Amino acid sequence: REQIDPISLPDDLYDDDTYDRYFAYYAGLAYKYRATRIFEIGVRYGVTAVCMLLGAGARSPDALIAYRGIDDESQWYGSCVRANRNFAEFTPWADARCLRHNAFSGPPAEVGGWQFDLIHLDGLHAFNAVSNELRWCWPLLAPGGIILCDDADTPGVEEAIDEFLVERFDDTKVLVRHQFLPTLRNHRLLQKCEVG
Repeated sequence: REQIDPISLPDDLYDDDTYDRYFAYYAGLAYKYRATRIFEIGVRYGVTAVCMLLGAGARSPDALIAYRGIDDESQWYGSCVRANRNFAEFTPWADARCLRHNAFSGPPAEVGGWQFDLIHLDGLHAFNAVSNELRWCWPLLAPGGIILCDDADTPGVEEAIDEFLVERFDDTKVLVRHQFLPTLRNHRLLQKCEVG
């Protein structure tokens, strides 16, 4: 809490249950999947990013942990500047940056050629947005990496994920391990599994 409360705005503080079940979950995923490169769509002020970075740093304290996040600031103007300040204050050991970028434009040039271990999709919760994000994020995902879709039971989000999985069904070189996680925000986890 001592690291998350200062990041949150006064009207956006979270209760103990949220800390115990939600933010610890993000840190736990980064820890479990040994994430050293993390990408996020929908950064807001960097709360979940800091959680993921703390989990990644705890698992791999000697590794360079890299994070890139994008937010178009359509709901929270100035959120990228605030997120970058939060990263500098709470995770100064990480190479972490939030970029003002609209996900409908595809990946920002800065992440071209990168492979990520963990991608968190928490942008616009609508069919076209999530479909677009899944399609251009999939090639950025490293083998064994995961895409975590937020609010996956939301109409539009659920259908976009299902359609994406059907499109991948016939791929004989890369399988998708899929799991619904009944968390506070009902996530769906998609893991890229290469067939050897």
